[in-house]
Amino acid sequence: MKPILEISDLSVSFPGNDGVLSAIDNINLTIRKGETLAVIGESGSGKSILGLSIMRLLPANARITGSVLFTGTDLLSIPHSEIEAIRGSKIAWIPQNPKTSFNPSMKMWKQIAEPAVVHLGKSWTHARIQAVKQLETYSIFPPEFWAEEYPVTYSGGMLQRATIAMGTSTNPDVLIADEPTKGIDRITKKDIIEKFARLKKTGVTLMLITHDLDFATELADRIVVIYCGQIVEISDAGCFLKSPLHPYSRGLVHSLPQNGLFPIPGTAPPMHMRFSGCRFRERCADRSDQCDCDIGLNQSGDGYVRCIQCDNWDRTKKTV
Repeated sequence: MKPILEISDLSVSFPGNDGVLSAIDNINLTIRKGETLAVIGESGSGKSILGLSIMRLLPANARITGSVLFTGTDLLSIPHSEIEAIRGSKIAWIPQNPKTSFNPSMKMWKQIAEPAVVHLGKSWTHARIQAVKQLETYSIFPPEFWAEEYPVTYSGGMLQRATIAMGTSTNPDVLIADEPTKGIDRITKKDIIEKFARLKKTGVTLMLITHDLDFATELADRIVVIYCGQIVEISDAGCFLKSPLHPYSRGLVHSLPQNGLFPIPGTAPPMHMRFSGCRFRERCADRSDQCDCDIGLNQSGDGYVRCIQCDNWDRTKKTV
C-alpha cells in the first residue's frame, strides 16, 4: 500500500513554569493508504498531541519541528488557507470529548451537515438530507426526530456516534479518532467497534488514538506504542497481544483483565524532565546498565522496538 501520511522527525514542546515541556520527541512514522493504525499509551504519553499535530490544531504556544506529509504535501508548512481546505474534507478529526464537541445552541443536523457545506460546497438542503442519512447509518433512531434535537438531549453514546457521523460526513481520506471508546459502557463500545469496522471496509485510512488495548487490537492492522513522547514499539496487531517486544508494551498487555490485571509499577516521569537513555528504565524489571545509553527504534522481525535488550526476547514465544 502507498503511504498517505509520512511523519518525519516530528517534535512538539510547550513552554512551562518548570522549563520546556516535551510532548512528543522525534516521531517517525508512515501510515499507508487504507490502513487502520492504532496509537496506544498511557494518558499524557503524547498520543493526542501527535493527532493534533497532523491536524495542525495545536495551541499557538506549541513549538513544532519536523514534517507531516499528506500525499506529498507538508501540512506543517503550507499556508493556513490550504490547511483549512484539507482539514475536515481530506483529513477529519473525531475529538475525545463528544460532550464539548457540539454547539449546544445549534440543532444536530446542522452541525453534522456543516462540514459538507463548508468543505464540499453542498447546499444546506442537500447537506441536511445527508446528515439525516448519517444519523441513520450510525444508529441514531429515528433519525428525522433526532436531527431536529439539540446536543443536550442526546445520551453519551449517541453523542459519541454523532461525532463519527460528523467526522465522516465529507468522506475524508484519513480519519483520526481520539479516544473514541473513553467513558462509554460495554454495549456502546461494542456498537462503536462495529461502526469503525464498517468504516474500515470502505477503505478510509484510520488512525485510532486510544488507551483501550482491546479496541485497538480488534480493529488495527498495526499498533504504535508511545511512552513519554517517544515511539517505543511498532507491531503487527496480530502479534501484539501474543508477543509484545518492549517491556512497556508487555506491561500494558499484562495489565489487561484477562491477563491478571498486573499494573506497571511506578509512574511516567514529568514532561519537563531531561532524558538520557531509556525513558522506561526506572519502571522496568529488566533494566541494566546498558539502559543508560540512548537507543533508536530498531527493526525486529516485521516490527520495530526501542529497547537495547530486544534481542533477548523471542517473538515466537508467547509472553502472556
